[in-house]
Amino acid sequence: KEKFEFSVNSSEYKKNLPSMTAQELNTLICKFMEKEFSMLSRLLSEDDYERTRDALKTIILCDRYKKKERIIEGLDFSIFRNVLHKYNTRNLLEFLSDASNAYLYTHFYLISGQKSTDEQDDVQKEKLLQSMRHLMVEAANYLPSEINSIFEEIHNSLY
Repeated sequence: KEKFEFSVNSSEYKKNLPSMTAQELNTLICKFMEKEFSMLSRLLSEDDYERTRDALKTIILCDRYKKKERIIEGLDFSIFRNVLHKYNTRNLLEFLSDASNAYLYTHFYLISGQKSTDEQDDVQKEKLLQSMRHLMVEAANYLPSEINSIFEEIHNSLY
């Protein structure tokens, strides 16, 4: 969410968000996806691309789930909010079983996972890193095979 907001000039985006149409927000998210996911997003079918865009939109707008705004119409926040606020294995697997969520988790794990665990000062750092790796492998099980093989190559080259 923060990465998206940083990429779209956060102050202007937040000021205009309540009056944005779904199409305007989709355009911003698609531009972000092209920058952030580059080649990988081109491997997705049109339906998978739209599902990934909507999954990203759900994450970006998760704090607006109670507001009655046009831009959140049709979005289901329950699965993502369950992972955040009612964390358990069942909710996590439900989240990861959606290929779009698995794609997003895997991508951001590979980009930021190691870095974020390196910044941890506590003794649980290795346990956190192992948990994140396990989740990445679990998420990869739900990815389309073309994308999964690319993520596996990247993951194997890192470890």
